[in-house]
Amino acid sequence: MTKHYLAEFVLASRSGVPANNVVNTFSVIGPDAPTPTQFDHLEAAIFGFYNVAQTGQTNALYKYLSHAINQSGHALHIYERPSAPGSLGSPVKSYVGMGFDNDTIGSIPEEVACCLSLLTAVTAPEVLSAIDTAIPSDESAIDQGAPTTHSGHDRPASRVRGRLYLGPFNSGVLATDSNGRSEPSAAFRTDVLADATALPGNLGADWGWEVFSKRSWSGNLVTHGYVDDAWDTQRRRGMRATTRSTFVVP
Repeated sequence: MTKHYLAEFVLASRSGVPANNVVNTFSVIGPDAPTPTQFDHLEAAIFGFYNVAQTGQTNALYKYLSHAINQSGHALHIYERPSAPGSLGSPVKSYVGMGFDNDTIGSIPEEVACCLSLLTAVTAPEVLSAIDTAIPSDESAIDQGAPTTHSGHDRPASRVRGRLYLGPFNSGVLATDSNGRSEPSAAFRTDVLADATALPGNLGADWGWEVFSKRSWSGNLVTHGYVDDAWDTQRRRGMRATTRSTFVVP
């Protein structure tokens, strides 16, 4: 395994609007020049993360997805990361037209997500005391007119951990604690952890699941992780309003 890749799984929205599609990204390390068979193995492992019940799972992940997600038209796009920081360019391999029968029970708001936190065997300090005067700015910030670099404290620990925001969901993920607080159900969290535990083995010997740092432009293999009993919010997943109810003061 010598090269780093980004595998982008696109969940197609039932609305048919591309902006409403949900994207999950998996960083992997793999062969220098993957064969078609090796690419197919990667596709099967990542697609299986959603549509195959792994050992220890009661339900495969797709059973928890919102009815706002279509039952077909999903895609996997695989990009080869360049050897130095830069654009990913076009996918080196794409799979399109994938589908599964997500459950039709009531959906909850599309912004509600569950974070699968990814950790590696590498330990690093949270924050360095010295000021770094050449921290690269995010591409989105640069697009808004920010300089390409800025000053601040480096955070090495953030380079060796990652996050995967799962969702949107149907109401089958909902549970409440003893105080009536909404939380992801224990069964759902168990199923997510079973999925994450199985993925490295399903990737096989040719691929490794990793956390990739854009800051250091390097990756470390995922060794463990966790899911909290609290919801996360992905505001960019919110759907556009289709109608507006108004009031008038008499």
